[in-house]
Amino acid sequence: MKPGDVVVGVLVGANETQVRPAVVIASATYLAERPDAVVGILTTKLPKPPGATDHILLDWRSAGLRAESCFRAYVLTAHRSELTVIGHLTARDWTAIQDRVRAAFAIRSAAVRGTGPPTVRRCAESLIRKSVQDREQMQVRA
Repeated sequence: MKPGDVVVGVLVGANETQVRPAVVIASATYLAERPDAVVGILTTKLPKPPGATDHILLDWRSAGLRAESCFRAYVLTAHRSELTVIGHLTARDWTAIQDRVRAAFAIRSAAVRGTGPPTVRRCAESLIRKSVQDREQMQVRA
């Protein structure tokens, strides 16, 4: 199991506990040291419009999902033995979800804070602009 994996398991949601998909958002370091995984849930109930910490997956089929899905920053832990990996996110979906997790938990990368190397900072700023553009395009479609 690794960061960005799509998993299924019996997980607690906002309203009920059921078998549902989720994304592993724990770091490789966390996963190497602990028996559980930190995950964020995926839902097929697409919000209109998506919130600042939501991400409607662009490549849900290649991630192993059966229907269009949205990442929600509803975070929980589950023992890895209770989760089954069904796929992995594409780079663009994984980057967008990392941005949403940072937004949900007020975590900013060193590059965005301006303390990282200039090249990394420019790259991070570009990714953030792209993420905002993707979100705006999804809202236009909705």
